[in-house]
Amino acid sequence: AASKQGPLCQAIKARRCVSANLGNLLLVIAPHAVFRDGDGWRVAGAVVEENGAAIEPPRWCELKVAELSYIMPTLRPFAPHAEYDEKDARFGGEVGCRIGA
Repeated sequence: AASKQGPLCQAIKARRCVSANLGNLLLVIAPHAVFRDGDGWRVAGAVVEENGAAIEPPRWCELKVAELSYIMPTLRPFAPHAEYDEKDARFGGEVGCRIGA
């Protein structure tokens, strides 16, 4: 999922949300960056929907890619979240993909 050809990077390139399961939650996420830290691959993005309920405003978060399952692209477009900073030092190391790259 963290590869440049994976669904998260494809969604970032197309600026489309993905749906994914996190435990028993079904999330719709606007992914902004996929990067590696000491705990492995993470996705930084905005959760726009949780179990079918819209989250307003979308909640910025970082999730472990390994904890997500059934990552599927959607047709739902997104604009970059206000909390996204492409100059964030975490996105300067090993990065699968990110908005602005």
